[in-house]
Amino acid sequence: MNKKSFIWLIPVLVITLAMSACGGDSGGGGAANLNFAGEQVYTKTMSPYTGADKTLTSGAGGTGSITGGKMSFSVGTPSRLVPMESFLVNMSDDFHIFSDAEFTGNTNAAELSFSPTLYKAMYSSLLPSLPIEAVRYVYVDRDCTITAAGKTVNYGVIPVTVSNLNLSLKQGWNAINSKIALTTTGSTVGGTVNIRTGDSSSCKWILE
Repeated sequence: MNKKSFIWLIPVLVITLAMSACGGDSGGGGAANLNFAGEQVYTKTMSPYTGADKTLTSGAGGTGSITGGKMSFSVGTPSRLVPMESFLVNMSDDFHIFSDAEFTGNTNAAELSFSPTLYKAMYSSLLPSLPIEAVRYVYVDRDCTITAAGKTVNYGVIPVTVSNLNLSLKQGWNAINSKIALTTTGSTVGGTVNIRTGDSSSCKWILE
């Protein structure tokens, strides 16, 4: 796709994002147990997964599997927690903001990460290599707040402005949602990122 064609498609993508934002989100947090049952798994092209059944393991413990293309998994208190300071520094962070964050309290944390690689996201058909929304699940052993000043970073080849980070997490499991909206000024493509608590009905489980 040439640059001119891409620019003409940007307004379509912005409209698509606005429509997807209207979907219902399950907010809140602080669940003692995280349970998923019979949720459809997809490939990165957003096609339903039809491959072999797989056993799921996670760094947080728990048990689960992908059977008949659907995922089920259950986990309570993670088997291993680390201090929040080292957790944030080592957290996979596409927008380079968590590593600069500050937090309240003497908090320990863990993230749900699967083997084989399974994560919750939504990909755009116009930008198939970049997720435009993602959900991650983080456990904290006490209520805490995570804050960081906003910044501008490169997301792939697109400069994006990340809003100030202000997450109020409750003891237990919390969903954290990251959403990017693309913008265009003349021939310049950019974007804005908002990170908040809450799940998203727009995102699907993606198996790599």
